[in-house]
Amino acid sequence: MLSFLWVFSATAQNTVAAAPEKKSWAPPDYDSLYKGKHYPAYDLTTLDGKRLTNEVCRDKVTFISFWFEGCSGCREEFEEVNALYDSLKNDPQCNFVALTFDDTTGLKAFVTKHSLRFPIATTSQEEFRKLSYGMACPSMVMLSRNGDIGFIGIRSLTKQETTGRYVISVAGALAKIRLLEKN
Repeated sequence: MLSFLWVFSATAQNTVAAAPEKKSWAPPDYDSLYKGKHYPAYDLTTLDGKRLTNEVCRDKVTFISFWFEGCSGCREEFEEVNALYDSLKNDPQCNFVALTFDDTTGLKAFVTKHSLRFPIATTSQEEFRKLSYGMACPSMVMLSRNGDIGFIGIRSLTKQETTGRYVISVAGALAKIRLLEKN
C-alpha cells in the first residue's frame, strides 16, 4: 500500500509541474484584423430623422459608436462620448453617430435621462452585429473619407486599466480623425 501511495504522489507532482501556464483572456485585436478594409454598406436613420449611408458619409471621416442601454460600460462613458461629439459636431469634414439595437419606444426617455447630445440611430441586433463586427460594447469604428476602416476596436474612454491598444481618449480620437482627414 505504501508503494501505491508513493507512485500516486509522484504522478500527481509530475502532472502539476507539467501543467501549462494559464494565459489571461484578451479580446481580438480588431484594428489589426480590419483596418484598411472597406466598411460594409449601411443605411441608418437617427432619432432626429437624419439619414446616414455610405454615400452620404463619403468624403467625410465618420465615427460610429456602438452601445446599448443595458451596457454599464457604455453608460459610464456617456460624458466622454458627449464631449467627443461636441468637439466634432461643427466640423463639416466629420460625421458622428451612436448605434444601438434598443427599441425606440423607451429610448427617447433614456436619452433625456442621461443627457445624451450625440446623434443616435437604431437598428436590428443582426445589423448591429454586422456593423460592429461582433465586438463587445462599448466599441467604435472610425471610417476614412473613402469608407475604409481607419480604426476599429473595443474602447474604454474612461477606464485606463484597459489594455492599451483598446483605450482611446477624446484627444486620441480627435488625433486619429485628423490623420484620417489627411488621407
